[in-house]
Amino acid sequence: MTISAPAATTASTPPFLVSPSPVSHGLNQAATAAVTTALAGGASTAAFFTTKNQLFYLIQGIQQGTVTWISTTTTDGHPAYFAQLGSGAGAVALTLTAKPNSDALAGKISVEQTQYNGQTYNLVGSVEMSYSAGDYGWTTELFLKVAEQAADVVADQFVEAVTSILQGVKGLFAGIDLAGAADADAGELDAKAVEGTEGEDVIAAYGSFTALAVSSLIMSLVQELLHYTQHSITIINMTGQDVTWATPFLATGTELTLGPIMATGSGTMPTYATNNTIIGAHPVPPAYLGLPQLYGQAEFQFSSATQFTGLGEVFTLGFTDTVSGQAYTATVAFTLPWSGDNLLTATFEQVDPSTFYSTMNWPTGPVLATAYSSDKKYMVTATFDYLSGQHQGPGETGTGFFYNSLIVIQPAA
Repeated sequence: MTISAPAATTASTPPFLVSPSPVSHGLNQAATAAVTTALAGGASTAAFFTTKNQLFYLIQGIQQGTVTWISTTTTDGHPAYFAQLGSGAGAVALTLTAKPNSDALAGKISVEQTQYNGQTYNLVGSVEMSYSAGDYGWTTELFLKVAEQAADVVADQFVEAVTSILQGVKGLFAGIDLAGAADADAGELDAKAVEGTEGEDVIAAYGSFTALAVSSLIMSLVQELLHYTQHSITIINMTGQDVTWATPFLATGTELTLGPIMATGSGTMPTYATNNTIIGAHPVPPAYLGLPQLYGQAEFQFSSATQFTGLGEVFTLGFTDTVSGQAYTATVAFTLPWSGDNLLTATFEQVDPSTFYSTMNWPTGPVLATAYSSDKKYMVTATFDYLSGQHQGPGETGTGFFYNSLIVIQPAA
């Protein structure tokens, strides 16, 4: 790191930048057992989503003032915040932790640099945002990049910057509209959550974490009273490869109400784009300061367009084995008819989604479907929590046609 006085910062050259890590966001590897259990389908899938969706009640408690953010420090003396609902094994918690890299701050190692509006910024650490509920855990890392300047000044600025970021994240969760979540699309939800955060120099880079939160909040009381069907799908990538999802095929009467998005660009006004990549649990490059390896996760919500139609989706998931160079394509299909049981199927073949959906001889009865690649190296599993009936969604006092599904792609051995 160059030891020099910084250029004067202005609104166009802020003293620090924040950006999402390209390699560390998703399901904690410690949650593998919970995912494995959930892949049995039925009640096991329902229990997984019940635990995952406890985030609704934590955010609700923060908004109502029954849960407060507590300021603390790590064992290394760095700033942190946490909010917790309950105690013991049933505790639900959010933690926001500063993770500076001491060698980078001391100028002992070469660090990744970014140019923005003529100013050089150095990657000197991250802020980790984690959510835990029972065996379920989810983490995302936000990179912190500071303007090039003397190392001792950088250390002071790091604390100031992280405190501002943490305050902004606190504002993000306090500002989520629980009641109106089902009426907005993913871009609107993320923009609303980011809007009004503290610290004008903070880049809005919270899209992936907001998607996790909003996936728990999408149930609508108005739709609960009618025969609308809502389908929540979580895709987890447990391979060592990045998986790309193609735009899902939607059966007539099906609407996509939430999908993975990300904040991009630099500055105080973020732009949003669809995030079609679900990261693999591959080793984290040394340049990224030893961030944790995580299983990539993507959240989707679908709804029937009217109270008189069902819905259906076909997902096409592609990836290439980086060792062998072999390309793989998995296809998963769901149908949730207005009348009758829900059905699902999976194949490790590249098919035309529309034809696959319309001509499929759907197997009846199972709550899970599994398919293997032709070389038996990878497998994909899809589940339903329920095949029919009305069920209670997070935060709801009544019941509705709410269904949850997992899609997990992983090594077969």
